[in-house]
Amino acid sequence: KGHAIGNHSYSHPYFTKISTTSMKSQLTRTETLIKDLTGKTSKPYFRPPYGAYNTLVLQTVGSIGYTKTIKWNIDTIDWDGRSAYRIYSKVLNNIVPGSIVLGAKYTPTALPTMIKGLKAKGYRFVTIPQLLSMTATAITYTVKAGDTLYAIAVKYGVTVKQIADANQIANVNLIY
Repeated sequence: KGHAIGNHSYSHPYFTKISTTSMKSQLTRTETLIKDLTGKTSKPYFRPPYGAYNTLVLQTVGSIGYTKTIKWNIDTIDWDGRSAYRIYSKVLNNIVPGSIVLGAKYTPTALPTMIKGLKAKGYRFVTIPQLLSMTATAITYTVKAGDTLYAIAVKYGVTVKQIADANQIANVNLIY
């Protein structure tokens, strides 16, 4: 149906706590299953279990073709059984351009209302490849008193350097 496919591991371990051999085995085992079932590859997309990664994880997964590690900036925390309204509210109150929402068991119940609410706010839905192809210049943000580049970077899932470069900011400690 045109969905992007990524690899999330075989048994969901913390990649920061396993060996490079185990990381590769987790991804290779899952890649084989995905290819057998869909005829498609999951490369280059990897979402680390628990969002846990470090330099070694990125180097290891990158070395076998997973060059795009995908994280989220809104976690619905729906595993705790929260209501569809709480999930909806969390997403709509925290959404920013370029957001990726993490949801699991209970999020689907909130989706119809969430999609309607997001569309009403002018948001549209894109695949991960489409999102990654968008440039940082597509995002507009008005700096508010007390903002730091670090806080803005975290909010949008980018680095301070990326913001500084895209906006020709010479002094990252001084923004306006």
